[in-house]
Amino acid sequence: MRVSSVSDSQLVWLSLRRLPWVTLTLVFLQISTFALIELNQADVFFGFDISQGTLTRQLAFDLKSPLRHQGMTILTSFFAHEGAFHFFSNLPWLLLFAFLFERKRELKRLSFLLISGHLLSLVGASIAMIYFSAPQWVLGMSGGVLALGAAWICQWDKIWGKASVAFWSALFIYLSPALALTHILPMAIGLLVSLKRHPQQTLQV
Repeated sequence: MRVSSVSDSQLVWLSLRRLPWVTLTLVFLQISTFALIELNQADVFFGFDISQGTLTRQLAFDLKSPLRHQGMTILTSFFAHEGAFHFFSNLPWLLLFAFLFERKRELKRLSFLLISGHLLSLVGASIAMIYFSAPQWVLGMSGGVLALGAAWICQWDKIWGKASVAFWSALFIYLSPALALTHILPMAIGLLVSLKRHPQQTLQV
């Protein structure tokens, strides 16, 4: 009987490969950006000068100037948050849902939901600015997180998932129409992705 041996270095390499690197990278960037904003001691970030204004304002997405800083604020606004409550109300959910998608090897779906959720949040914020005089500055990862959460919960349990999406949509509408626009659209894309992921099967006879 032949028993194959695995060296310590191979075990370490296998262990490292199993880590959720995409999730850990996202969380690291979020924490680093939050710490940088809180310290606000840097002069350059993502290649552009931030010394002429507050770091939060420089990283936020300006709806009236979408191509500001060569469009980099589309990316930086995802990682920037204003205040500890805003940051910690988003980070645990990003860690949870990103890890769940990565554990199932659904990195394409994870990337699509984060990107589309964030972009739809910016679209909703633009509409809110026009019709409800909402602020022109947008920052935070809630759009991407809500897209992930809606997709995961709905594919886990369709009835409970849809009820959760409906509840949060009603809550956002109650709190503010502008807040609703920036959050309901990302949840809608998550719901659509979950329905596409598990289409209703028909019985063939």
